[in-house]
Amino acid sequence: MRALKSVLLVFSIFAVIMLFVGGFDCIASFKTPVDLYGETTNVSDITRTTPVEADVYAVLDCFVTEKTTTTKNGTVTGTDYDYYYIIPAYDGDETYYVGIKVPEDEDYEYDEICNQTWEWLMGDIDDIGEKTVHAEGCLKKMDDELYDYMVEWFEESEWFESDSDIEKYALPLYLDPVKFSSTRTMTIVAVGTLVVCLVLFIVFGKIEKKQTKKAQAQTHVVINGVSYPKEAFRNVNRCIANRENVFAIQELCSITGLTPEEAQPIIQSWNKYYL
Repeated sequence: MRALKSVLLVFSIFAVIMLFVGGFDCIASFKTPVDLYGETTNVSDITRTTPVEADVYAVLDCFVTEKTTTTKNGTVTGTDYDYYYIIPAYDGDETYYVGIKVPEDEDYEYDEICNQTWEWLMGDIDDIGEKTVHAEGCLKKMDDELYDYMVEWFEESEWFESDSDIEKYALPLYLDPVKFSSTRTMTIVAVGTLVVCLVLFIVFGKIEKKQTKKAQAQTHVVINGVSYPKEAFRNVNRCIANRENVFAIQELCSITGLTPEEAQPIIQSWNKYYL
């Protein structure tokens, strides 16, 4: 019983870690996604637990690259890159700008859209949005360092006329990619695991409580048809609890007159005799 409860505890901890890592994304995965570029969508109404999807059609630039290295025993075993691009977002008739985090295997698509955007801005093409890339995720708050890089891009490009405009229209938010179907499945599994573990903990608790009552009510131990006071086997039980079966057999033989050969199977199934 104790081993089973230890296994349940491990599964419970694992499930809690999964939910903790998922965080607000777990909540968002059960909601209907909001189109970032929908006619009625205002970026100011989007919360941390709002699932967002967008067919990104305009990109200003990549304003920072994030490098993540994996090490083992002090040796670099892998390097991953994430790129942060600037995309528009809207609130009524006002145009704001947010970041979007892009993994390295998708950055070329955003570079193509960036080129398309600047061709449109320079008047080289008449229509924007011929090429789009679909993204889904949650709007998360940038840390100070990441936002500083975004502000720096707007300052160097002189996109706005003043710092106050940058502060107003460059929002410290970025679209972090989330695979909602996978997150939803993970959440269901984690919650289901916690519920099952909780139910089993309760069931095992009731069983242990029942066994404790039976053990407290037991006054005699019957071995081979002979009844002995339970108190006489306290030392035998202590030896078994300490995994000292050799001493337990010797003690049982001295009390009952059994041979070691007769005592051994009794010791091996001691819980049937001594509750």
